[in-house]
Amino acid sequence: AKNPAVGAAVGTTAGNAVGTPESVAAADPTLAAVAAVSTIQVATAVIVTAILCPILVSFLDKRVNKKASN
Repeated sequence: AKNPAVGAAVGTTAGNAVGTPESVAAADPTLAAVAAVSTIQVATAVIVTAILCPILVSFLDKRVNKKASN
């Protein structure tokens, strides 16, 4: 990795995102009923993104480098 700090920062941001629904529900108790489901949805999005994004970036990097070398 060229800059491992970027990966650490992204992981921290994703971790913070998972806590957002509970924070919003704390600020507005009328949302407490949906906070648990929202947390699961955000956590799922974080996990899927954490898996798929590096695969996509690697694919695009290889594709761009292949075109550049031709």
